Amino acid sequence: MLLHKLGGWIPEWRWIMPLLAKNMRVVAVDLAGHGASIMDGEPPYIVTQEEIAAQLMSLIDTLGIEQFTVAGSSLRSCIGTNWRSINQRRSDR
Repeated sequence: MLLHKLGGWIPEWRWIMPLLAKNMRVVAVDLAGHGASIMDGEPPYIVTQEEIAAQLMSLIDTLGIEQFTVAGSSLRSCIGTNWRSINQRRSDR
């Protein structure tokens, strides 16, 4: 799972995704309010790291992925760390 930085979007990973895809399944998403995604509700849109982690876990469950690795840049690496602390049995690093 590739997590872009605050203000980022999926194309930031365009150079590394093909390299990673040689050895593993790669999932990258536009997080809520970034790239092609939308935000639900009325502004101001305030989303906590825990809420983003829960949204991503829902995606992982929907895709049927049991074990995964998280990589993030900037603030999103904090989300990955938070996610890992909650889901240690499913995230290998």
